[in-house]
Amino acid sequence: MGYAEPSAANQLEGRSLEGGWIVIRKIVLPSQATGGLFSVGYEIQNANGDSAFLKALDFSGAFAEEQPTLELQSMAASYNFEKQVLEKCRGLSHVVAAIGDGTPTIREVNDESLTSSFDLALINFVGGTLAII
Repeated sequence: MGYAEPSAANQLEGRSLEGGWIVIRKIVLPSQATGGLFSVGYEIQNANGDSAFLKALDFSGAFAEEQPTLELQSMAASYNFEKQVLEKCRGLSHVVAAIGDGTPTIREVNDESLTSSFDLALINFVGGTLAII
């Protein structure tokens, strides 16, 4: 799956999110890591100094597919399933807990062409110990 660079999911460092969270840094996975094919992980922090993991879904690759709407549907279904699992697991011990989600709009202006691009990244905030999942 080809990805347009740079996608919104790759441009979150330093941004403020709903709920007072700030995106601190992108988490770079080792080359042998599995998972994360359609997402980018970040460390985020709130005003109290609490850290959490943010998973930003990257839908940009769907537009390079032969049938982008089917790919978008599949990616959205995966996101919704994961969100539902996290909601059902709320309150259980030894399970990560979703502490928020959202859809930020990233608007960047390219200085060379003076065009604006809009892209979306669906995100899940996961509380507790910062971990690559």
